[in-house]
Amino acid sequence: MPNGKRINGEPRLSYLKIIFTFVAITAAIIAIAVLYSSNAFSGLYEVDITPVINWATFAANIATVAALAFLGFEIRNSTRSRHLEGAMRLFDLFDTKEARQARREVYNAYIDKREFNKNELKHVEKIRADLNQVAAMVREGLLPEKIALRMYSAVAINCWEALKEHIEKQRKLRGTPSWMDDFEWFYDESKRFRKMKYPREKLQLFKQD
Repeated sequence: MPNGKRINGEPRLSYLKIIFTFVAITAAIIAIAVLYSSNAFSGLYEVDITPVINWATFAANIATVAALAFLGFEIRNSTRSRHLEGAMRLFDLFDTKEARQARREVYNAYIDKREFNKNELKHVEKIRADLNQVAAMVREGLLPEKIALRMYSAVAINCWEALKEHIEKQRKLRGTPSWMDDFEWFYDESKRFRKMKYPREKLQLFKQD
């Protein structure tokens, strides 16, 4: 955005982070310097500098707590940003008009118990590739599993059951039993998730116009 401006007050928050970090580091440096100089002063003049040491220790502790708080804040914000990016990526893959129409055609062919036609096979290829890719990213921790399951466990289950026979045939033809293994893993995790989260619900495909 122009001039580096952002919404939701993010520039002000960034400036506060910089100031907060500077203050924490400065306090730590001052505390260390005071401790060092006070020890040297005490040894030279044999003066009781316990109050100074106590103050310096207190300042060092405050600086440490401040730094840890800042680190926790940054980690929390980073996690939330990563989750939002993951959710948006999933939405772009599965919630467009084209994606929903593709699944509708594949589901209808499965319900009719017929072979996929040429046009439906294009949808099949995209659906299985997208779900396998997403599953692999979830499996490796690149997408948040909890969000993926909450948003698209039903899609994963319906698509796997509609494509299972097709995928098993392809595995035999290719001689690779592990083909689409991540997709199958995501299906299994989706089943477990819905059984735990929605124990009374049962997914059922029905023909759509």
